[in-house]
Amino acid sequence: MEENTVLNLLLSKTDQFKNTEERRLFYVAMTLVKEMLYFIIYS
Repeated sequence: MEENTVLNLLLSKTDQFKNTEERRLFYVAMTLVKEMLYFIIYS
């Protein structure tokens, strides 16, 4: 994703993490399907 100056103005300095927009989109996707979503974690 290229540098977005408008987005940078809206985000706080603590919100300048790598992949911030992708993390937000993933959160939105998880909340939309929360009744059908399962995480399987194994080690």
